[in-house]
Amino acid sequence: ADNTQIDQRLTLLGQFYVMDDKKTVEQVIDEEAKKLGGKIEIVKYVRFEVGEGLEKKSEDFAAEVAAQIG
Repeated sequence: ADNTQIDQRLTLLGQFYVMDDKKTVEQVIDEEAKKLGGKIEIVKYVRFEVGEGLEKKSEDFAAEVAAQIG
């Protein structure tokens, strides 16, 4: 894989924007700054991972079938 693409995915500003995957976060910030006529500076952010915080349900398929059979 191209190291440039990997580096872009690992940086906040280089990642694709979740609401428009054709633009990077940096491009969206620059566009909004122009609309507002000023500068936007990220001072703090929180990183989430898909599925983070969800408890994984532990299932025993054999017990589930046995319970349904009665």
